[in-house]
Amino acid sequence: MSKASPAYNQKVAITLYTLLGKAVWTIQHLEDALNRVIIIKNPEANTKTKADEILKSYRKLPLGRAIERAEKEQTFDDGLQERLKDFLQERNWLIHHCMYESADDVGYKVVGKDRTVIIAPVSIIEVVVYSFHCVTPDVPNG
Repeated sequence: MSKASPAYNQKVAITLYTLLGKAVWTIQHLEDALNRVIIIKNPEANTKTKADEILKSYRKLPLGRAIERAEKEQTFDDGLQERLKDFLQERNWLIHHCMYESADDVGYKVVGKDRTVIIAPVSIIEVVVYSFHCVTPDVPNG
């Protein structure tokens, strides 16, 4: 089996980082939408000012707490509430575990019992530039 070139590995790493960033951004939109729905169904949020105040405090909560609040306040039916719990597990894996659990799958070197991962040498600037050119292909590179 042939080994991928460093340039190819770097391109794959940049793509991976870009897609992970997009996933995190999308998850944040879902978190915000979830908080807004909880507020809409909250009888205390009877004015826009009060609703904005509650939303500001809810945005500080982790996703798990928002899902717990929705369950406590019976915001959603049981089927949707279960889907949110399943989604939380997947989101938590992505945010907290995917790097070290998937390092072998993407060809990164894993060393030690603590599964320390040595990542490809990609700078944040390279990720931003690559991402920019993915969404704006008509802009010249360089």
